[in-house]
Amino acid sequence: MIAMAYSLQITARDHLVRVRLTGQLTPADLATQDDEVQGLVSACARRHCGQVLFDATDVDVRLGTFEMFEAGRALAQAWDPRVRLAILGRPDQVDRDGFFENVLVNRRVNARVFTDRARAEHWLGA
Repeated sequence: MIAMAYSLQITARDHLVRVRLTGQLTPADLATQDDEVQGLVSACARRHCGQVLFDATDVDVRLGTFEMFEAGRALAQAWDPRVRLAILGRPDQVDRDGFFENVLVNRRVNARVFTDRARAEHWLGA
C-alpha cells in the first residue's frame, strides 16, 4: 500500500460542500484522482448540494500547463454542471491568465478560481 502525501477533508452543511486539500500533491497523484472526484460528485448528488468550495490553500502542488489542462479536463468530465464550484488557492498557486478556470468553463463547469475566501464564498452565495 502506498501512503498518500496529501489528505482530503469533506464537510457538508445545507447545500454547500467544503473540500479542504492539505499536504503535497504531485502530477502523478492527480492522474489517480478519479475515484476521489467521483466520491465528491456522489456526495453532492446525495445531499442535493448546489455549491462546492474547494480549498487548496494548504497544499503544495506544482503543475505545468499540460498537467493543469489534464486536471481540469478530468475534473470537468466527472463534474455535474449544475453544481457551482469555487476553487480557492494562494496567489502563488493560481495562474494569472486564468488557464485552469478556462479549461473548466470551456467544458461547461460553472467554476471560478479565487485567492480570496470571502469573494469565493460570496460568489457561491454562502
